[in-house]
Amino acid sequence: MYKTIIIAALTIFITLLSIYAQEDVIIKGKQNESLLPLGFIEFKPHLGESKKLPLEPGNIIAKDLDFSGRVKILKVPNKDSITRNYLLLNKAYAYVSGSYLYQGNKVILNCYLIDTETQDLIIGKKYSVKNTQLRLAAHKFSDELVYQLFGEQGIAQTKIVFVSKQS
Repeated sequence: MYKTIIIAALTIFITLLSIYAQEDVIIKGKQNESLLPLGFIEFKPHLGESKKLPLEPGNIIAKDLDFSGRVKILKVPNKDSITRNYLLLNKAYAYVSGSYLYQGNKVILNCYLIDTETQDLIIGKKYSVKNTQLRLAAHKFSDELVYQLFGEQGIAQTKIVFVSKQS
């Protein structure tokens, strides 16, 4: 008798588990959670560099962080006292900036997260990549920022796949 009840309960449990495992995964942001203000200064060429990058890594990083649903991006043109006061007034206690330099067929990309008030370096990363890997380097820095700011791995380097019945 008990054996039959246990087998029936296990069968129901396994059936429910398989149904639950097939549900869609829906990612939702928390509506009441406040966004962390973060300043963004356009990435500039290293001293003496005249070539422009094929894409703007700062924009990629900003989009990655915006997609995370945790950051409010405050784009500012350059770093000066007016910008610093604007960022502090808007509670952006840190900002992202960077520079780049071409070396042959490679780009050296320097990315920084800087404390707005003290100007101390929080994170500094240097990536030496081919032109075709520039986007990947920006995504990698985005993930570094998410880890530094929130203590969780970022998703900028991941690939999201979905299935649709529409053509």
